[in-house]
Amino acid sequence: MERTRTIHSSRTVGVSAADVTVECQMTPGIGIHVVGLADVAVKESLLRTVTAMQACGYRIPGKKTVINLSPADPRNLGAGHDLPIALALIAASGQDGGRLDGLEGWIAVGELGLDGRLRETPGCVQAVMTAIEDNLSGVIIPKHNGDELADLFNEDDIPIYEVEDLNQAVSVIAGEGIVRTIWDNPSHGKTENQDSEKPVSAMVPVDEGTMRALEIAAAGGHHLLLMGPVGSGKAKVAKSLRDILPPMSREEALSVASVYSAAGNGGLRAAEPGGTLRRPFRNPWRGSSLAAMLGGGRDGAVVPGEVSLSSGGVLCLEEIAETPKSVLEALRGPLDDRSVTISRLSTKVTMPAEFQLVACAAPCPCGHHGDGGRCVCTQGQREAYLSRISGPIYDRLTTQVWVSPPAGGRGAPVETLEAVAGRVASARERQMARQGCLNEDLRASRIEATLSSEARETLENIMDRMGLSCRAYSRILKMARTIADLSYDDDIQPRHVAEASSYRFLDRMTTRADD
Repeated sequence: MERTRTIHSSRTVGVSAADVTVECQMTPGIGIHVVGLADVAVKESLLRTVTAMQACGYRIPGKKTVINLSPADPRNLGAGHDLPIALALIAASGQDGGRLDGLEGWIAVGELGLDGRLRETPGCVQAVMTAIEDNLSGVIIPKHNGDELADLFNEDDIPIYEVEDLNQAVSVIAGEGIVRTIWDNPSHGKTENQDSEKPVSAMVPVDEGTMRALEIAAAGGHHLLLMGPVGSGKAKVAKSLRDILPPMSREEALSVASVYSAAGNGGLRAAEPGGTLRRPFRNPWRGSSLAAMLGGGRDGAVVPGEVSLSSGGVLCLEEIAETPKSVLEALRGPLDDRSVTISRLSTKVTMPAEFQLVACAAPCPCGHHGDGGRCVCTQGQREAYLSRISGPIYDRLTTQVWVSPPAGGRGAPVETLEAVAGRVASARERQMARQGCLNEDLRASRIEATLSSEARETLENIMDRMGLSCRAYSRILKMARTIADLSYDDDIQPRHVAEASSYRFLDRMTTRADD
């Protein structure tokens, strides 16, 4: 007599979730067969799965068993299907004693060890999102993945159970009450206020001008260039940017957590010291490959790169002039589109890239230009060094600031991060209420409508005098709008335009052709 049982699983395509139905049918005969374009990892997991079943007291069915993973296209990857396959096998073979009658309404994800214990598995965030969308009864995940979900979902969304082994998973579906949801585990310590993790008394050890540029960049979401001699503290200023950004909204946190879950990084908490939940800050090695920056992998298994892992936060590139040119030029698309698309033979994956770029650069090969005559480079060497960064990349770095090394009394704390963060949050709230996006993502034509006649005349004079590109014009306009927001002004005034143009110092140093 044929006996078929079904349970849901989840497949990660890039950073998105897709529902996978695991069907198990038993008929007279011998052999266990997995169909549905399962990759090698899934087929090899079958022996691991039946061994785990035996360790937990179940027997290997003595019948012909067909396990179907549907849909079969694209290919089903990874070891996360271990748990649902085992549960379907137990139910189809009648070893559950009727305890798994509600199996069809559940989604389960987890890799099994030979002893039946569950190991940390990528893609659990996607599994929960799939279950909510499909209105399923509940989600079963490995215990080690509980931390990454407790801060993202509420009890009203869907029941989420973390289990240690296969037997506990059976108990959850049977409704025996042995296992509790992730919110009943006090060790997760759900973070209600991410802002409390910030050192509110911390100071930014930079001068007032650099602090002002940092505030404008944070308020408008503008990309930032920090140029200065070695030892001027560029990296420290870059790290301070995240501390003055407002906390993530739930939508932002879900988007970022999906990226980290797909990458198998253990969620946002695992990415931070002390297990805090904060905006990402990525500082990749300057020699990182194109695939490491944009993402890549074999067909059907695309892994997020640094531009996606920094989405919702800050991507810091130290010594940007030393970064391979091919990598720098490849950033032009993500900077404009706020996403990155990876194409393979049978797969096209789009992943978020809503990062704020902070580029740190030395002004010359020796790194001492502007530091008291210590530079040994010629003017030609300096120009050749800076020309490693193309004009289109410079233009996309909206806010450009020179960072001088501390000298004498300079470098004393200017203001608390908490005070600056408050003004940044207020400016961002005004932007979102007015236009639904930050100024960096707003079309210049919409900003021009808020230009006063005097500000328009000032901007035209600056454009003629500096010979700026169209993109530089747009960047100045966006910065001026942000400065006006920080000043609580409805219209852009000449002083806003003048201050914004002062943060385009590279445009005054040399003329570059627009792309």
